[in-house]
Amino acid sequence: MNKRTPIIAGIAALLCWFFIFGLGLFIASKPYRDQLLLSFQWKAFLVSLMTYTPTNIAALCLIAAFAGGCASQLILAASRKDSEAGENREAPAPDTQIYMQENPVSSMLRGFVVYIAFLAGVYITANAPFAEPTQEQYARAAGTVSLLAFIVGYDPTVFRRLISLGAKLKGN
Repeated sequence: MNKRTPIIAGIAALLCWFFIFGLGLFIASKPYRDQLLLSFQWKAFLVSLMTYTPTNIAALCLIAAFAGGCASQLILAASRKDSEAGENREAPAPDTQIYMQENPVSSMLRGFVVYIAFLAGVYITANAPFAEPTQEQYARAAGTVSLLAFIVGYDPTVFRRLISLGAKLKGN
């Protein structure tokens, strides 16, 4: 993969993330979902798919994890360039390098696991979590889950270290 590919793909992912986030934040899905109950129409289906909170957040997770995969590709390329130039920077750990070398699509699939975990947690804690979400609730959920998906897409070992740090802080 040449150097420009992850840059272009990462920028496209960021722009797409903001577009999808804006759809979820500003467009109410209920009228479109109600329209689907009366009769199936492709436009109503597609708008519902992109604006309804659970499906919108799924798209955001996939995009954020993909962007994380692109970012790790760029960091690894910079690390390789530094080592070729003879600079003595610390190379990423072997398990980190494995994740950083993979295709961003693999990172995206890990982001889907974050979404599934979010969905399971939301349904365990509430009976109808997406019945009437506010813009504030949406922004909080979308931002948090996207951050986790980005981290897991960038390097899952970072997520593991965050969890172990949280356990250490809780123990003190």
